[in-house]
Amino acid sequence: MQINIKPVSQDSIVSEKEKQITQIAVLNFIALISALTTKQGAVSNPLKESEKDNIGYEAFLETTSQEEEKEFRRRIFNQVITFLTMSEVPYSVEITD
Repeated sequence: MQINIKPVSQDSIVSEKEKQITQIAVLNFIALISALTTKQGAVSNPLKESEKDNIGYEAFLETTSQEEEKEFRRRIFNQVITFLTMSEVPYSVEITD
């Protein structure tokens, strides 16, 4: 699955510091929620960025049921969107297969 965080609009201005903090936060969310949901770690690789301000990870969950994957997606989305909203960083989150 791909977890892609991108600026809300083309006019959004994201500093390098904001991008770095967001990258670290999302990576930590993936690791924590994977461990809580599946009792295992997730392998996360950065996505190839098509635009300079996008942040994304490919997450590979080992031996998970459909229910665990659904719960993982829900928790990642909620955690990341809450972080983005509270930190007022102009990003949105999208999780795809």
